[in-house]
Amino acid sequence: MAETMEGLVVRSTAGFVDVRLDGDIVQARLRGRLKNRPRTTDLCVIGDHVRLSRPDDRSVVVEEVLPRHS
Repeated sequence: MAETMEGLVVRSTAGFVDVRLDGDIVQARLRGRLKNRPRTTDLCVIGDHVRLSRPDDRSVVVEEVLPRHS
């Protein structure tokens, strides 16, 4: 698996999120297994901390939404 990074979601639209990562904003797509699992809350919202991977030079993928604290 590619190296993972943590970032903060600043925008969420239609399967993609904009994430603040090391002072930059990157667009990431949600990993399929995240979108397909049963859930009781919104999957990924503004303010969520997420774990990301970069499987290749052009894409960034949300691997995990970290636990919310509020």
